[in-house]
Amino acid sequence: MSTFPSHKPQRLIVSAVTGDWAFAAATLILALRRHNPDLAADFLLLHDASLPAHDQALLTTLGFHCELFQATSVPLPAQSLALFSPLCLAKFRCFSALENYETVLWLDADTIIQDDISPLFTFGPLSLAPEDPEFSETHQTLPARINVLGEVPGLDGTRPNYNSGVIVLNNNLPANDLTAFCHNFLNTQARLLRYPDQAIFNALVQELENKKPELFTPLPRHFNCHPRNPLSLKAPLYTLLAPISSGMTG
Repeated sequence: MSTFPSHKPQRLIVSAVTGDWAFAAATLILALRRHNPDLAADFLLLHDASLPAHDQALLTTLGFHCELFQATSVPLPAQSLALFSPLCLAKFRCFSALENYETVLWLDADTIIQDDISPLFTFGPLSLAPEDPEFSETHQTLPARINVLGEVPGLDGTRPNYNSGVIVLNNNLPANDLTAFCHNFLNTQARLLRYPDQAIFNALVQELENKKPELFTPLPRHFNCHPRNPLSLKAPLYTLLAPISSGMTG
């Protein structure tokens, strides 16, 4: 666990990038500051070894605490690695951050901030938005099975799919238990995970809905719109949701 100043704010905003996404991280933090000038939060940027030192230095001057993330040694399917870096699994780092913060907000690096995001911090203990129907060419919300390559124990593929591009967590969560759940799911089902982080978060949501529903609250869809959705024009933020390179993190 990295150390932050003892006088840190109660909120942490986390993102992650590979080396070719430094510009996206810079755009994200500058937009956050522009549209949320009174937001008291720390900013953590997880990255792999491909992020150049000069980009790390620049991102640090913009306000990020940059931290090298050691990707899992668990082999992921080639179909997954063609779209996503193993750095997508950095999202599970948010659970350990709850030891030091009341609320942690994960934002994919392709998130577009265009207004006040403070209402996000009222959700939790764990909150994700259902997938925007506009992500699909059929304009329908796809089921959770899109995240996997076959039948996976512990994941009901017929239930709604939740998008893991924006995640709110607060410290009412049993963080150690949820971390263990996620790592166990990864270790046992890695070969079947098309979209690894999203598959695991959907399995976690279903686990909570089945056993501890008070710990999960869906985010309203306008907190995670697709650009094709007219709501995105007035939404506080939206995500591009397009796998455009192997450097994409989630």
